[in-house]
Amino acid sequence: MNLNYSNKKGSSDLIYLFISVIILALLIPSFNYVMGTFNDVIQNTDSPTKAKEVTNTLSNSWIDSGDIIFAMIYFALHIGAIILSYFLDTHPLFIVGGVLIFIVLTWLGIIFANSYIDVTAAGTPLGDEMNNLPMLNFIMTWFAELNIFLMVAVLIVLYRRNT
Repeated sequence: MNLNYSNKKGSSDLIYLFISVIILALLIPSFNYVMGTFNDVIQNTDSPTKAKEVTNTLSNSWIDSGDIIFAMIYFALHIGAIILSYFLDTHPLFIVGGVLIFIVLTWLGIIFANSYIDVTAAGTPLGDEMNNLPMLNFIMTWFAELNIFLMVAVLIVLYRRNT
């Protein structure tokens, strides 16, 4: 029986995914806000008409693109983690650590989802931008529930028992 104790990447991948999604979820509306403000400044200055058109087009196209990019990255990262977890040989003894990471990430997911809802509440600068990003808003509102589902899938695949 060959136990590979140095191969514990599946559970740590969940931590990196969690942090990446939180950072990306705050960067996209922030960039949307900055791009909208920049567009407003350009539209109100003595800039050439072509510059105003290009800035307006970029600002409007980014809104849809940023939302789709976030959703694609979110689901692609989690599907990739599930597929890559299949290739790791992990002894079932490490399921205790995996479940502890699952519990901690679920707890942090609830805290971050609530914080995200507070940061993007109506009347705040990011809250006004969230009306333009429905997919990002949906994923981050249901962040804890979606992560529970995806973490359970990773844990099931990671700690399967080969016979």
